[in-house]
Amino acid sequence: MKAMERRQPKQAFGADRKVVNRWWQRLTKVNGRLSALIPFSTRPHRKRIPTTDIRIVEWIRKQRHHFFYQKPNYRVYHNPNSAWVRKAVKRKKRLRIKHFPKPQDYGYILSDTVEKIIAGVKRYFMSAVDAKLKFALTLEYSKITAKNMKDFYFRFKEVYPAVIKVWQSDNASENLGIFNQELKKNGIPHLFIYPRCPKIDTFIERYNRTIQEEYLDYHLDELIDPKKGNQLLADWNIYYNTQRRHHSLGLKSPLQYFIEKRGMSQKYLTYTTT
Repeated sequence: MKAMERRQPKQAFGADRKVVNRWWQRLTKVNGRLSALIPFSTRPHRKRIPTTDIRIVEWIRKQRHHFFYQKPNYRVYHNPNSAWVRKAVKRKKRLRIKHFPKPQDYGYILSDTVEKIIAGVKRYFMSAVDAKLKFALTLEYSKITAKNMKDFYFRFKEVYPAVIKVWQSDNASENLGIFNQELKKNGIPHLFIYPRCPKIDTFIERYNRTIQEEYLDYHLDELIDPKKGNQLLADWNIYYNTQRRHHSLGLKSPLQYFIEKRGMSQKYLTYTTT
């Protein structure tokens, strides 16, 4: 019975009996005015006053700019005169995009890489998709490097029916180096998304989900053999671009839509890279 009585305030007010008693005392002192239950400031009445000379504080602020911390690998941090800092100053800023693209024409390409562990081995599937045309290509690589990304770019360029105008990617290392230099060489602006902003990559993220659900997960056992997996992937690329219908394209495949809008030859439907 006593245990039940102790639980009643907790169940009724969501607070312990001692807390409820403090509330009752406050209400009693002010004749029941509910404003007495408003939490009051816990700021101390007497605050500590700093006694350090202001000249010392100013001197420390000036000296802190020249302090640095050195790790065992001898790279110097926070030293404004170090070669590492001078190199960072010369480094050009990346072109950033704040919102997901809304292109009115073809040529806006988004790329990303899906990592899949098959039979205990990491497999990397590099993909790129046109934001408006929905034309896409996915190729498998054993490593995720800028060299392989450059190779993927060349292969995508070979089969892509339009002209690449913009390339958008995340900030991963494979999107820098020789791949980024190749885009500059071809006069293609390279846009980078902000970290932890997947909504900017909406189109490629949606494509990644499609290829995982309709291809990777569906053929997981067959992908153990890389040769067979590459053939299946080639068939998937042809199917996606020539047969799979898209609501955004009026229930037409990317190449069918492109043919109707641009008058491209039907022979392109049978072309693919090896």
